[in-house]
Amino acid sequence: MMTTLDGVIMTNIVKICKIHGELTNDQTRLNRLSPKGKPYLRCGICRNNQERSRLKDKYIKLPNTITKTERSYAYTIQHRFKISISEYNIILEKQNYVCAICKNPETQLKRNYNKVKMLSIDHCHQSGKIRGLLCHKCNIGIGAFKDSILLLNSAIDYLKTN
Repeated sequence: MMTTLDGVIMTNIVKICKIHGELTNDQTRLNRLSPKGKPYLRCGICRNNQERSRLKDKYIKLPNTITKTERSYAYTIQHRFKISISEYNIILEKQNYVCAICKNPETQLKRNYNKVKMLSIDHCHQSGKIRGLLCHKCNIGIGAFKDSILLLNSAIDYLKTN
């Protein structure tokens, strides 16, 4: 017997898993209704397997040798920019570990730490395409000009005349 949130007693519900077919009570791990008020269509084993496979891609497999900060940054770039830390490292290696604009390494320190920041990921805000890695100063500069080539050309013309 099962009681719903409304207090209605349900008896003799045939539990059917989409994969295993009809189930007995000992085969079902959860003997309750779904949030929509219907019996679950999968047994506990299938639900757990589906949840594990769904979450497997969410978590990043990283070596235990990296720090908590690096792991946090890896998670951030994975979810904000849809690239892995290994893809980030490939771009970094192609740029010889320097900023794509000024060709200097990053010098900006992290807040409350005595460590240098990682290069920022520059991307197109319309398409999401990654353009390269920039130091903090160049990234702020590009952002101040709103990624506008017209504004940047205007700034170049201004610098040439003065």
